[in-house]
This record gives sequence, C-alpha cells and structure tokens, in this order.
Amino acid sequence: MNCKQCGTELFTKREDARFCNGNCKQKHYKRRKKILDLIAQCERAIKNEENIIEHWNGVLVEASGKLKKRIASIELEKEKLKLDLIEYNETLAFSDKALFLFLKTHFEKDADKFDHYLSIFRYGTRDEKFNLLNQYRQHFKEQIESFKDRLNLLEIESLIKGLQSLNKDKSEEEKEVEARLKKSRHTLSELKQELDKLSEIDLERIPVIPSYKHPTKLKAVSSAKAYTGREIADINFNAVQLNGALGRFCGKMERNKCAVALTGDSGAGKSHFSYALADDFVDQNLNVGYFSLESGIMY
Repeated sequence: MNCKQCGTELFTKREDARFCNGNCKQKHYKRRKKILDLIAQCERAIKNEENIIEHWNGVLVEASGKLKKRIASIELEKEKLKLDLIEYNETLAFSDKALFLFLKTHFEKDADKFDHYLSIFRYGTRDEKFNLLNQYRQHFKEQIESFKDRLNLLEIESLIKGLQSLNKDKSEEEKEVEARLKKSRHTLSELKQELDKLSEIDLERIPVIPSYKHPTKLKAVSSAKAYTGREIADINFNAVQLNGALGRFCGKMERNKCAVALTGDSGAGKSHFSYALADDFVDQNLNVGYFSLESGIMY
C-alpha cells in the first residue's frame, strides 16, 4: 500500500493506514477541501446566473409586451378621437338657436366657471350673443382640425408599430436585454462544464503528488575505538595529584588539559587560595607561573 498523498510505500503494521506521516495527511485534507470548496463556489455561481437569466427573461417579456400595449392604447385613443369628431361635427352643424340652447345648458352646469358667458346669454345684446356663438363655432372648427391632425399621427404610429410587430423589429431595450441574456447563458454554460469536471473527481482517489525530497544521507560512523566505563577507569592518564586536603578536594588533574576558575567576593581569600595552590604544584616539582593584576608576573 502506498501513501495517498506522495505515493511512498507504507511500512506500517496498521492495515487502515493511508498516509506515511501527518504532513501528507494534512496536505491531502487541504487538497480535498479545496475541491469541495470549488464545487460549492460553482453551485452558488450557477444559482446566481440562473436568477439573473430569470430576471432578464422577465424584462424581455415586459419589453416585448410594451409594443402590444402601445398598439392597444393607440387604438383606444383613435376610437375616442373619432367619437369626439362626430360630436363636434354634429355640434358645429347646429342652427344658431340650437347652438344657443346647447351652450346655455353647458354653461349652467358649471355656472361659477362660465358666469361671464351666462351673463351675456341672459342680459347681453343680440350682437354680443351672436359674436359669442361665432367664437364657439370657430373654437369647434379648430378643435376638429386638432383632432384630425392627432388622428393622422396616431394612424401613422399605428402603422409603424404594426409593421414592427409583423417584422419583429426589436427596440434598443430588447437588444440590450438579449445581449445580457446571451452573456449570462454563456457564463452559465461554462460554470456547468466546470462543475461537471469537478464532480467527476473521485475524492477517495485524488491523484498522488510524488515527493521529490532527496533521500536522507546516513551520518558517517566514527572509526575510533569505543571504551567501556571500566576500561576508562583503568586508563592511566598523565595526571597530577596534590598532597593534603587540597589534593583530596581537587582530585586528579590532567596535565595541560585542566583549568580552574575561582570566584569570590573581595577579601574572601582568592589570592590566599591561589598562593597555596601554586605552592602545592611546586612541591610536586612542577614549574609554576603566577600572573596577578595587582602585583604583576612572578616566577
């Protein structure tokens, strides 16, 4: 069995072991978690793009419905204008007496607004009444011409909208919405392809990443002879044993390989001890050199 991360052969007594060490186990966990995170990220992005497409589809339906709504509103306005034309033409055809009665009835419905005209009808002279009738006849003629112009414009617009509906000509708003939809659909397709690739990965069989570490170099074994403790105790070293209590305290000191460090407060007896130690070395027929910062070098 080999390690699932680096592919190294496993030498272990555990049958369920899958990694050669904790480092490989952690690396494999991070790789597996990264794949799961990418899958979750793709799923969220797909959901978001689907919501965007749904929104723009609604906008497109609404934009395409505007043309139908406008055509319907044009037809309603045309019908109203035709009725107004009929009414105004019939009113314009009235005799002076009939028009006089029609206007008087109309003015009396809103007496506050037409108080001046009512006073003319009631108390004005014949010429003032005749001039008022002529003013309203002229007003009706102008309104009829205005209605006809507006009706002609609506006929032209209705024709254009009808042609657009037949030819399916798209407005700028519809073109912009369709461009957005095309982009979102392309993004959605790419996300689904990426999700399919990630879903095909078997998380229990993630490809191993071989370890390129250099093999550990074995440390060179010294060729020197090894000694036991007893053998070391029996070895006759070139040592010096001082006499008296100082010799018992210091023990055997190997010549040329022994250093003694002596510390103490001022007046503790460091100099006295040093003199006694030097004197004992002299008694062993050894050469002694004494150097003091206070008294200089002595032999």
